[in-house]
Amino acid sequence: MSQEIDTSNDHMRSSAVVPHPSSRNVIKVQAGVYHSRGRTLLLRSDAELMISPPDSVYVEAESHVLSDVPLDTWKTNTGTTLEKTVSVDLNSRLPDCIVPESVAVHLDSPDGVVLVEGEDYYLDHRWGGLSRVAAGRLQPGATVYVNYQVYLQRIDAVQVSKKGEVSVKSGKPAPTCPEITEADEGCFLLARVYVPCRAEIVDHKNIYPALVEDLSWRDLIRIENESCLGNTLGLLRERKPVSI
Repeated sequence: MSQEIDTSNDHMRSSAVVPHPSSRNVIKVQAGVYHSRGRTLLLRSDAELMISPPDSVYVEAESHVLSDVPLDTWKTNTGTTLEKTVSVDLNSRLPDCIVPESVAVHLDSPDGVVLVEGEDYYLDHRWGGLSRVAAGRLQPGATVYVNYQVYLQRIDAVQVSKKGEVSVKSGKPAPTCPEITEADEGCFLLARVYVPCRAEIVDHKNIYPALVEDLSWRDLIRIENESCLGNTLGLLRERKPVSI
């Protein structure tokens, strides 16, 4: 059970959403007082909630001609980059999103011979890049078809309904920069939980308490000359270039 209370009750114990002490992917919502966006809530009992593992996408038969250029971590101009392992601006590979054991490289056709990692091709297990092994079966210029799986990230919201039900609202999965998940209409936002790629445990660093007051970007910057900012916003609205 829960109820919204007046801020004059601030002497009551403030509580938090914390990792469960013995379960790797469970959070504990402590009973007590929570402040969020100018509202205060009294939660009368503890709650334990499961955080779902990271979502993933499976890709089949993505065609490539593997590069002879040796792999160099995040740099997309080295090796061959798989399409789902690259950032939005296409300038860098995404760390830790590839599932290395899911990678299968087929020669000549989607159902062709499965090549061997380390003998026919190199795979960077963190950054997801591929390159050809010169001494292997893969000839220069030959087409391969790659099956692989990538993890996505998301931001979940921990919320309390008007009936006092505590729940986790799953966020929208994305390769990078996942959307901030808002609480459902009428619900009280307690915290958000960031679920990164390959997440196996919910730690303190993944849990972000709700802001006590509603803030906008205007509250987070100091402006010495507001007229300059107004001019910048005007240029951006007109899709004109801005000098920084």
